[in-house]
Amino acid sequence: MKNFKRIRLLLVLVIIMFVGISLYLVYFQLFEAPDLNKHSANVRNYIDESSIARGSIYDRSGEILARSDEEGNRYNYYYYSTAHLAGYASKEHGKSGLERAYNAQLLGLSEADLMGAIKDVLGSNEKGNNLGLTISAELQSYAYSLLENHKGSIVVMDPKTGAVLAMVSSPSFNVNEVDNNWLSLIEREDGVLLNRSTQGLYTPGSIIKILTSVALLESGQPLGYHDEGVEWINDSSVYNFEEEVYGDISLEEALIYSSNTYFVNKAQRIGPELLKEVSERFYFNKDYAFELGHEQSYIDYDRSMDVVDLAATSYGQGRTLVTPLHMAMVISAISQDGRLMTPYLVEEITSSSGAKLFQARPKELSQATDTGTARKVKEMLVSAVEYNGYNYLSGYKIGGKTGTAENPSDLTHAWYVSFAEGASSDLALAIVLEEEGSTGGRAAAPLAQRIYEKAWELGILD
Repeated sequence: MKNFKRIRLLLVLVIIMFVGISLYLVYFQLFEAPDLNKHSANVRNYIDESSIARGSIYDRSGEILARSDEEGNRYNYYYYSTAHLAGYASKEHGKSGLERAYNAQLLGLSEADLMGAIKDVLGSNEKGNNLGLTISAELQSYAYSLLENHKGSIVVMDPKTGAVLAMVSSPSFNVNEVDNNWLSLIEREDGVLLNRSTQGLYTPGSIIKILTSVALLESGQPLGYHDEGVEWINDSSVYNFEEEVYGDISLEEALIYSSNTYFVNKAQRIGPELLKEVSERFYFNKDYAFELGHEQSYIDYDRSMDVVDLAATSYGQGRTLVTPLHMAMVISAISQDGRLMTPYLVEEITSSSGAKLFQARPKELSQATDTGTARKVKEMLVSAVEYNGYNYLSGYKIGGKTGTAENPSDLTHAWYVSFAEGASSDLALAIVLEEEGSTGGRAAAPLAQRIYEKAWELGILD
């Protein structure tokens, strides 16, 4: 009898162990497989690549960006302009960009169902899947040409959907020569391998006044102000650019003139709590999904922060750092009634036979502010562009905000964020010229004009 009980107990333990191991394997297959597949230490990937023709990468119009030849050598046709976006696929130095993020899909190993797992094991996939991107290769190449003599980033988006139409980072490198140039690349001191669009964190300067304006409108506080050219906070003083004095001004005029003293004064009245709440609705201090990953933009509006920090942060020179991608998202939301969209690069994934395996669907991240507030700020930014002479495209409503951000190097970053409304298509963009030593209005805004003209020429902006 005792032996029978022991046998039964042993049988139960074996069953429990079997079920546990099975569940463990299922969990890894369904939830951990994507990350394990693209991990650089996964030896299986090297085996897979020796027997599978890696899929190709195309732009929004079907223009080929990257493909493999019959020997498995990878070639990128836009090797400088898409170096940080498409990335490299090196047998010696791993992968970057979309080549890394979608490694399993490009090898045809990404099916989430059980039949896909069986096909992986049996080795029935001989050709990988293809990626169709949201970007325009021509707009991407043109945007990169504007940055060739600068350090910085340009991000262009469809503000209605979050689709990224161009995303360039400079300096760049020849993605086809990574193996030959690896040592020189990693020894360079200019951060050539850094994707400044997603990983670069910059002091924003006056472009952050867009968020402060949203908070002011939501606060219900009086918006008038008498600008004397200086605002004192304890023993610290804040001046307007070139010590301009504007007299009696409204919020709209404060944005048009980019009055620092206005925003310093008003931030003290509404306090850090509302400023923090508004910024987090625009996804500061938060993560969001993006194929290439990203650094989080942050604003440190703390209840206990001193008044000097609050003042500096309210006009973009305090406890805040932002990425170009995120600021493109912010200006997009302002142009679209406050809807903050998830950015994305991959429009579709197709098999080697042409079957569609994935189709992107635009996704709203948050209603960052109410429609009325967004429209008021939007019209103010249109007025700012008209007043400062940044709109040279007749028939289009264009809004924007410049920024000139001080940083420890003593050379200012030049910023410009902007949107343009066409007949049936809209664009939004963010430009930062790193350590440019000039203002956003003089250095960055003219580049936006040229991008809009190129987008019109390509039929992207109609």
